[in-house]
Amino acid sequence: MVVAALLALGAAQFSYALPGLANSMASKAGKVHCKHVRYPDMVRFAEKAWRLIRWADGKPEKATAAWPHKLRCGAGPGHRKAGKAKWRVLKRAFYEHRRRKLAQRERLRYLPFACGGGTRSAIPCSIMECESGGDYRAKNPSSTAGGKYQVIDSTWAAYGGAPYPGSHPASEAPPAEQDRIATAIYADVGSSAWVCT
Repeated sequence: MVVAALLALGAAQFSYALPGLANSMASKAGKVHCKHVRYPDMVRFAEKAWRLIRWADGKPEKATAAWPHKLRCGAGPGHRKAGKAKWRVLKRAFYEHRRRKLAQRERLRYLPFACGGGTRSAIPCSIMECESGGDYRAKNPSSTAGGKYQVIDSTWAAYGGAPYPGSHPASEAPPAEQDRIATAIYADVGSSAWVCT
């Protein structure tokens, strides 16, 4: 009788160790309610969760709440460790994508005019093309006007432009700063601020 009990216990422990077994002893005891999850399944779940289009305007924390449960159900330490590593890679990729997307969205606030060919402008395209041809480094040889929007240095300073060295400070400014200041000028004065109207 003792021998039979020992054989039954050994068989139960062997079946519990099988990674694909759905109804483990722990499940029966009510401690874990899941099937063993292998690494490939974790990867598929993680990729689906972090699919970038899905998080265009949402918060990832809510929809990734199932991940800890999925991880707890890993078929073994190796599967869980590899799953965690893959999750971290996908998470970093998502947040980097979102950082770039938000930066682009912020910049487009100051570029309301679509000029064709994928270019945009803070002021009407015809004025911008006439003034500089879209060159952020353009310098007027007969005045202090510079940059994509040919802003003279006094106007540049009046609108909070940084005091870049040289006689054409606007042309030395980063594109985002030129766009922001040109947007402010256009909002205040309109197209009359430029010669090309």
